Amino acid sequence: MDQLKEFEHFVLTNLKDYKGNKYAIHLATEDELLNFDEFRAYMEENEVNPDLYFYETDHRFGNIKEVMDRMLG
Repeated sequence: MDQLKEFEHFVLTNLKDYKGNKYAIHLATEDELLNFDEFRAYMEENEVNPDLYFYETDHRFGNIKEVMDRMLG
């Protein structure tokens, strides 16, 4: 819970008004730890608009090559 509180504080204080394009969030739609739909809704409700990338994978990101290619490309 402490980590989630720290993350929420970070999002609300750092990302909400961030105007640059230097960050992205990579989400796994089948994540066992983070509910994909709830996280997306949270970001929208708090008007945090990073570049969001979605992958049909789980928390382990079995397709890490695709993620890395997108990050480095």
